[in-house]
Amino acid sequence: MKKEEKRLVSLRLVLAVQQHGNANFTGYIIQVLNLLSDGPHELKPSLLYGFMKAGSANKDRVEKFLASYIATQTDPDTLHAISVLEESLPALLQPGEYGGPTDIDVEKRMTELNQMLNTVWYQCPTKVWSPKIPNKPQALFKDDKSGRAWIINEKGLNELSALPSHLDYDYKFEMSFYGEHPVIAVGLQRTLRADPYYKGSYGLYLALHEGFHHFVQSGSWQRESNGQRGDRFPGVIQARYYRRMAYENLKKAVLEGGRSEFVKKAAYWYGKWKSEFAGEVPQVVDRHEGTAMYYDVMAVARAHKGCGASNNDVLAFIQTNYDMFFETPTDTDKEGYNIGGLSGVLLWTQGKSNWQTRVVGGLSPVDILF
Repeated sequence: MKKEEKRLVSLRLVLAVQQHGNANFTGYIIQVLNLLSDGPHELKPSLLYGFMKAGSANKDRVEKFLASYIATQTDPDTLHAISVLEESLPALLQPGEYGGPTDIDVEKRMTELNQMLNTVWYQCPTKVWSPKIPNKPQALFKDDKSGRAWIINEKGLNELSALPSHLDYDYKFEMSFYGEHPVIAVGLQRTLRADPYYKGSYGLYLALHEGFHHFVQSGSWQRESNGQRGDRFPGVIQARYYRRMAYENLKKAVLEGGRSEFVKKAAYWYGKWKSEFAGEVPQVVDRHEGTAMYYDVMAVARAHKGCGASNNDVLAFIQTNYDMFFETPTDTDKEGYNIGGLSGVLLWTQGKSNWQTRVVGGLSPVDILF
């Protein structure tokens, strides 16, 4: 299919899905259909997995919808695009390479989560984040399948005799309270199947990234004045190009040990974006989400390598597992996560003093780096 035809197919299917009332699939459908050419071999399994992951809890609903939608279509391009997705359904909705395991040793997973969270939250927290954390981190993990729940805090891993009523419902994660203290609560059955695709463990990632928002970005944290975020339509291609170039050079800088020429190139493109598209600056999440991404990347790496690992070992782990941590941004929000996160890693590699305190005070890692 030509590019224009792919776009039309995308729009048709997206509209159909939205009318069906399942907007969760929309983003994945767009990504999948944008990759369609003349057959399924052009598709990336990770994107198809993402599409299926969004709908795995509604397998019957998805299959019935696709069947009914196909029955109403006559356009060959639309039929081709749908057939590719339909053919991928059985394998991707079943356990296997992209579907994740069905039977997981939950107690073993909890032991692993406790070990990793204990490392970065209690044993050597300042190796990841040096400013004082306003609230002591703790995480609650619940298993809806067995009805069991655990708390991980400074006292270690402990199973709960009963789940607090305000946390006894279905969710992926919740920022809440356990007793009088903040807690990040994670639903294991909503996260375990995704574990192989998220920084070693989806539950660990949520506890660290969302926990950073909950425990750290509070108290003395200087909040952004404008809460609006996300893409504006129609989008400005030039702005996305400038920030994409900033991302690509930051990526090269991290992968090549912080080489200054790439940092300078990133600064050039970032500066062009700020000067030519100043109206976007209050809407981006380079500081808020970028700092949280820096934290979860660094925390996962430190949890895997241990408190005694050298900075070079930790950086090598991040470089080796780059694609597990970062992704090429496809929208304004993802730009902020990745540009801000990479800038934080580079500030850490440079040993910049007090940069984290300056972030707490209102600056973004990107502005400090450049």
